[in-house]
Amino acid sequence: MQNQGALQIPGSAEILSVLSNSSEFAVALATGGLSLSAELKLRRAGLPFTLMPFASSNDAVSREDILRIAAARAAEKRATQFARFTYVGDGVWDAKAARELGWGFIGIGSGEQADRLRQTGVQIVVPDYRPTEAFLRLFVDQDQARIL
Repeated sequence: MQNQGALQIPGSAEILSVLSNSSEFAVALATGGLSLSAELKLRRAGLPFTLMPFASSNDAVSREDILRIAAARAAEKRATQFARFTYVGDGVWDAKAARELGWGFIGIGSGEQADRLRQTGVQIVVPDYRPTEAFLRLFVDQDQARIL
């Protein structure tokens, strides 16, 4: 799906909306890029992100630290602590950061991108976020975390 020049992974707007309105999950966005660039891409893709906790390379250098900051902001917003986390990402570096932190990981990709994720040991790789109910089951079935 395309909106004003930015590519949106099919189902991403729906899953962000469902998760951010759920009492069972807490959502945070994390990017290794600069926050201004990431916010521009999210806006152009039409993704609902403005009320979500967010961390970027403006906050830290290492991807692991960026993820920790995003998780801490989600916990602060929900006034709780989380025992488990699942990170959803499309890059090998995302999978490595999740593994380093001991978090669950769901890979998003198809073709060569999916192959690269699987080669790094990612067990769950899906091409997109559709259908929403099936994607949500990936968290419930794993009894995994409440942070994306």
